Amino acid sequence: MTASSWYSEAKTGIEAWTGLDKDALHIHAAILLYLLIAVVLRRRALWAWLAVLLVELANEALDLREQYQAGIQLDWSEALRLGWREAAKDVWNTMLWPSLFLVAARYLPQAAIIGAGARAPRSP
Repeated sequence: MTASSWYSEAKTGIEAWTGLDKDALHIHAAILLYLLIAVVLRRRALWAWLAVLLVELANEALDLREQYQAGIQLDWSEALRLGWREAAKDVWNTMLWPSLFLVAARYLPQAAIIGAGARAPRSP
């Protein structure tokens, strides 16, 4: 079993176990990953956002690879065309909330829960 097929089966298992569709899982995973990384990195919003983006792009690369391999037996050009459309939707679903958190961290520094980089002013 290859790493990409194991990963694909793991995602299908999580989908079956949670009862959520793939789009909802993208959203939940992105928020969870962003918050965990922001906490570990002590509220470094940009690094948390970049980590979510990196994980999402890797996920989509594996999905496109799977689409291509499936397309070898069918019409590979159609499989890839549909795969790119699905990948764009997945990136949108995954990055929406982390992007909003990043903007909020920049312009609302008191929003520490979502990764604000600024610290509250010290009292004299």
